[in-house]
Amino acid sequence: MRLLQIIGTLDPSYGGPIEALTQGTRTLQMLGHHSETVTLDDANAPWLEEYPGIVHALGPSLGKYRYNSRLVTWLRAHAGSFDAIIVRGIWQYQSFATWIASRKKNFPYFVFVHGALDPWF
Repeated sequence: MRLLQIIGTLDPSYGGPIEALTQGTRTLQMLGHHSETVTLDDANAPWLEEYPGIVHALGPSLGKYRYNSRLVTWLRAHAGSFDAIIVRGIWQYQSFATWIASRKKNFPYFVFVHGALDPWF
């Protein structure tokens, strides 16, 4: 299976979502699946060197929302190459950009909210 994961940042200081994605990527590789990750980080971000999978860094991005005009174009060009797409997080630009790109190219995707809907928030 060819999987694409989309996340705002792979900076380990952001905690759980990045660790979940990192460990999940390692596990998918051990099971023989192909996994690539799109991040809105700058390509020169030091933490990208330690990530275990293929990374497409489209940054730099703007602000905490991580707006990046390149993401929609990239997804429209490449989303069809994957069997499944998983967007990590709902409160940043990557989820909105994926929705925009999917409306024109009609590709399905899943959203992993990473605790953002827990009742104590």
